[in-house]
Amino acid sequence: MECHTPEQQRLYERGWPYVAELVDGHKDDKKPSVSATKVFREYFGVYHVKWPRLTAAAFVRGSAKTTDGDWDSPAVAKAAADTGPVSDAEAEAIIAAAFERRVRCDLNEPRHILFALEALTSTDVVLEAVVKGLENLPKKRYSGNDDELPAHLAYLSAFLLLRSDKRAAFAKRLEAVYDAAVKAKAPLGEETVRGALDLALHGNAGAARALANSHWQYWYWYLHVDDPAVHQTRLADNDKSDWVPESRILFLAGEKLLPVYTSKKALRQGKRLPFILGDFGMFAHEGVLDLMIEMVGVKGAGEAPADYFKANAAWARPRLEKRARGSGANAVKAKAAMGLLK
Repeated sequence: MECHTPEQQRLYERGWPYVAELVDGHKDDKKPSVSATKVFREYFGVYHVKWPRLTAAAFVRGSAKTTDGDWDSPAVAKAAADTGPVSDAEAEAIIAAAFERRVRCDLNEPRHILFALEALTSTDVVLEAVVKGLENLPKKRYSGNDDELPAHLAYLSAFLLLRSDKRAAFAKRLEAVYDAAVKAKAPLGEETVRGALDLALHGNAGAARALANSHWQYWYWYLHVDDPAVHQTRLADNDKSDWVPESRILFLAGEKLLPVYTSKKALRQGKRLPFILGDFGMFAHEGVLDLMIEMVGVKGAGEAPADYFKANAAWARPRLEKRARGSGANAVKAKAAMGLLK
């Protein structure tokens, strides 16, 4: 899918929305240590991409002191009280601490840790720490049996690669870890280091191998697959996990996914909906325009439709005028959308 602007296109090419951007003056930074311990509880993420700077620092420091997923301990609170700048060495230590934890978990907590750290330091500092952690990982931990963080960090490294100035060198080192996992006959599957690196490094082919016998298949394991048929098959399987309309996948796999991603069922996303609409709104596509017209006046959509029409007024105006000349409900909705153009 093509975006409205070159900058938006570049954001997606560099992994949007799997990234964190720091903002100053956010209300949550009045009590950052309190805000930080709430972040992990949100499956989709409290801040989506825009993170309060002090809260981000408190969060990554607190994460290094968690035990068995407990964010309410005195040790976590003490670490989260430090909201100063994060040094490169400290970032490396926080990632090393993540590798030390042997837990079952979903992808979201390590995602937030890595990308917040990336924003607080740099892509290559974080990626170096992840690659080094994988290189030093004992082979017995490749399996991911109640020990999933190494695999999750391996999978998330793919987004860091997209933003790294040393992408080729890091990719070569990650391929070496993957080869070592294959040689060690580590099991396939998304929760193993072998499977996660296959997904991260090898796109469609990696997904075909790593997810072939996967039972639940969370949608986020498909974030590097650009074959629309693979996604359509997965989304149609009601025996798999629930899923979220994913702009990253729409960018990679294209417009064939729009009908299912813009269905009423897909858009029942609660407080996540404005984020999803904002990400979809970067795409210069008639189907996205129709979606935004439908979302005008929908309470759960927040300001996303208005922001979309204001940002893309020149592109949207002639298309809205054409729709408004028709009859029926669609024409009425198009006229209402025209009122948002500036």
